[in-house]
Amino acid sequence: GADYTPQSSESYTILAGSITVTIPVVTLGDTTYEPTNEVYTVTLSNVGIGSPTPELITTTDLVGNGTILDDTTTSPAPTISIDDITVTEGDTANFTATLSNASQYDVTFEVTTSDDTAAAGADYTSQTSQTYTIPAGSTMVNIPVVTLGDTTYEPTNETYTVTMSNVRIGSPTPEGISTTDLVGAGTILDDTTTSPVPTIIIDDITVTEGSTANFTATLSNAAQYDVTFEMTTSDGTAEAGADYTSQSIESYTILAGSTTVTIPVVTLADTTYEPTSETYTVTLSNVGIGSPTPESITTTDLIGDGTILDDTTTSPAPTISIDDITVTEGDTANFTATLSNAAQYDVTFDVTTIDGTAEAGVDYTSQSSQSYTILAGSTTVTIPVITLGDTTYEPTNEVYTVTLSNVRIGLLTPESITTTDLVG
Repeated sequence: GADYTPQSSESYTILAGSITVTIPVVTLGDTTYEPTNEVYTVTLSNVGIGSPTPELITTTDLVGNGTILDDTTTSPAPTISIDDITVTEGDTANFTATLSNASQYDVTFEVTTSDDTAAAGADYTSQTSQTYTIPAGSTMVNIPVVTLGDTTYEPTNETYTVTMSNVRIGSPTPEGISTTDLVGAGTILDDTTTSPVPTIIIDDITVTEGSTANFTATLSNAAQYDVTFEMTTSDGTAEAGADYTSQSIESYTILAGSTTVTIPVVTLADTTYEPTSETYTVTLSNVGIGSPTPESITTTDLIGDGTILDDTTTSPAPTISIDDITVTEGDTANFTATLSNAAQYDVTFDVTTIDGTAEAGVDYTSQSSQSYTILAGSTTVTIPVITLGDTTYEPTNEVYTVTLSNVRIGLLTPESITTTDLVG
């Protein structure tokens, strides 16, 4: 039925006077490559002479052997090839190894995968010298390669190859077969539902002055290529150069496969008392993915707020004092009110002079609740007291006092400061 047309108890006659008769057996052509000849038998039975009284005759060989040779014009030795497959990451790539025509015996081969832009273990499950079989009579076998899903945005398709080797027909004497395409190209498409185009944000950072503020720029998911951007700082209440080191259009890179990069901003310590935190901003711009065709990405928060806290160990709340002055009558006595360290805001106070042995209006010009200001960032102010000359001989020095009061730092909510010497 597959190789020849069978006969069962078919009657044949050798005519009287003849010695032979032909027994025709029809063989069937196919496209299966059959390197080994196929055989069958033709067996005679019930041989008799049909005389008035039928009789059996002696037999010497009742079995004939039939041999079928392969027709190599219609069923040549097959060739083998493998197709190319494209799937979305996370799916299985079902490659197909195909024979040009079936074989009488199993065809075996080995499969090895190789990286191109796709990486084994990260993008697909590799195979090394994996054995596959196309069963006798069949023309194809499936070669499954599992691709791996991830959350990395991959605008460029990733590729790998599937290579067949050691292709053999497993006949009694195994033989190689011709190959037309032993390499299958695998292409992995990005799954944009699980790995969309990333967004980028930057956090807010608070540090004590003198420390480095390490801002972090973060992608919502990694990208196949480096993500680059520029960063510029801007003053708020903090001043570049005095409170922090500025950056202008400074380039930063989030490496391919990563999701973060640190943006360090160095804050500067000083001895100025700063009860109110100082602020500045860090702004990202020109954010792009550096793929073969660079593209911009969506941004959700491009501005990071930087806050600088005062270091009260190096810049405590200041104290104030006034010095003592001796001048010759007629000269101006320039007292100095001094802060132990500068303040973020103006320091104000009142000055009142009080007679000792010197008499206001006669020996000096008095002051009563006269306001003075030590400017923000400064530590001193001069308090001039004019002494008056006369013609009276005064062998004993005359004295008076200069007293500070109502000393305040001019915050939104003014505060008093510690005093060490309010009387000059």
